[in-house]
Amino acid sequence: MSLQGEVKIRILIDSGDLLKEFESAYRSLVKMYIESTTIAVRILRFEKGDNHLIILFECNDIPLSYFYPLNEQDNEIRKSKEYELKIAQSLFEFWSHWLIKTFFIEELSLLNPRVY
Repeated sequence: MSLQGEVKIRILIDSGDLLKEFESAYRSLVKMYIESTTIAVRILRFEKGDNHLIILFECNDIPLSYFYPLNEQDNEIRKSKEYELKIAQSLFEFWSHWLIKTFFIEELSLLNPRVY
């Protein structure tokens, strides 16, 4: 199974090469901070509309798990797949937000931003 989502970004000022620069910066962040984990990004596409950018992504499942000891000889694992899509969406939105606030504050803003 794979998870798919999108992040919508409002263009405030378009410098002409904005999409290329943002795409390059975002791919660099994904490689460094997402793909260095167990998350495999299968698709990362960028589309530009009149006043917005859309990041389309697809990644592998993101099951959450933790270990806890039942006794001295054994460790139990508890796993959940319930909120995988919300976790993936939040992760890609977080890095979009971070990138915009750090490098593209004048040019871009997230549409429907959550508080991070």
